[in-house]
Amino acid sequence: MSAQDERATARGATGALLFEPGAAQDARRVGDGALLAAIIRVEAAWLRAQATAGALPAAAAEALAAALGSADDYAAAELAAAAAAGGNPVIPWLAAARERVAGLDRSAALHAGLTSQDVMDSALMLLAQDALEAVAARAADAVGALAALAARQRGTLCLARTLTQPALPTTAGLRIAQWAAGLDAARRRIAALLPLPVQAGGAAGTQAGYGLVAQPAEALAAALAAELGLADPGVPWQTNRQPVLDLAAACAGIAAAGQRIAGDVLIAARPEIGELAESGGGESSAMPQKSNPTVSVLLHRTGLQAPGALATIAAAVGASVDDRADGAWHAEWPALRALLLDALTASRLLAELAAGLRVDAARMGANLEAAGPGVVGERLVHALRGRATRAQIQAALAAPDPQSVLVDLAGGADLAALLDPAGYTGRAEALTDRILHTLAPS
Repeated sequence: MSAQDERATARGATGALLFEPGAAQDARRVGDGALLAAIIRVEAAWLRAQATAGALPAAAAEALAAALGSADDYAAAELAAAAAAGGNPVIPWLAAARERVAGLDRSAALHAGLTSQDVMDSALMLLAQDALEAVAARAADAVGALAALAARQRGTLCLARTLTQPALPTTAGLRIAQWAAGLDAARRRIAALLPLPVQAGGAAGTQAGYGLVAQPAEALAAALAAELGLADPGVPWQTNRQPVLDLAAACAGIAAAGQRIAGDVLIAARPEIGELAESGGGESSAMPQKSNPTVSVLLHRTGLQAPGALATIAAAVGASVDDRADGAWHAEWPALRALLLDALTASRLLAELAAGLRVDAARMGANLEAAGPGVVGERLVHALRGRATRAQIQAALAAPDPQSVLVDLAGGADLAALLDPAGYTGRAEALTDRILHTLAPS
């Protein structure tokens, strides 16, 4: 498969990478070339599984597997066009592969007992497993970088905002630790899925054809899983599509975690707030003074588009009927590929963002001070209870010179201590420590 073909198949049959800046680096992992390579791996593994079960000489299995070649030996565009006749790409690929093995000893063993769904599902699990291993590693790097940043900013005062408005004092360390915790939870969901399950059911999920190849039939399924490095679930799941839904949800979780972090960065990186900055800003085509937080912009984009693909998967899983679904199975493929690309892109961008994110502690302090004494209003209401009503304190905080009014309300209370935001961060530092302690090691 040519590089041009690979670039043209990140999302569909035509080029789409210009529509998704930041995704090109991972497109090949989930493109047509990767799917073809996975299909070949499944068929070669089936030949070796037959040899393991004693149904095929090992030498014949290896010769047949070698003859299948690589993804570069097949024209993806031609297979895509031919796939319309049978509804999946395995059928035209198999026709081409049979031509390649014709004349070799025991060539009839190719695909013997299998069905297209076995191959397609297992190939998608292989492709997904390769992608998820990269996602998990990148997410772990990002978690580690965020944890280190949270530790450095453990006591840095900043303004908490709730419903977009100034709320209470908090610390940058706690906020960043919460980002890390969310991302680590998403990473753990990815890791818990691995290894992904092999699909081994035969034409209708009964493994009847497997019994024609070797006995016991379950030995073939187990050998196939072992050859591929996939899990053996023990039973086929051809219309029980929960494994696909779990996989899709885990990918969407990574994208959502990235979007959540990017949302905070995008707000804090506004010049009028100026609390955070990416390590290298993006350029504007028209405004040379700008330094755009491009990584966070692309993370936000990825998080926004993932839920649509997840909804397609959920609908398809629910619509999977009989013993092979009539269209729902097919609807999973592009949606799953989109989610895998989203997860790959998000995890890579997260690692880049976390490694270079800059915190402006002075600006955080200035913004906290500018919010005025209202940020400790909760403490004032409690401390001055019996001396002033909530309405009086609220009116004082809204006055042009709040402190002069509060002095009268405070009586003999230590107003300076009450108004010091550093004394009202609660357990922020202890909570930061607790979160960092529970994060999985990278």
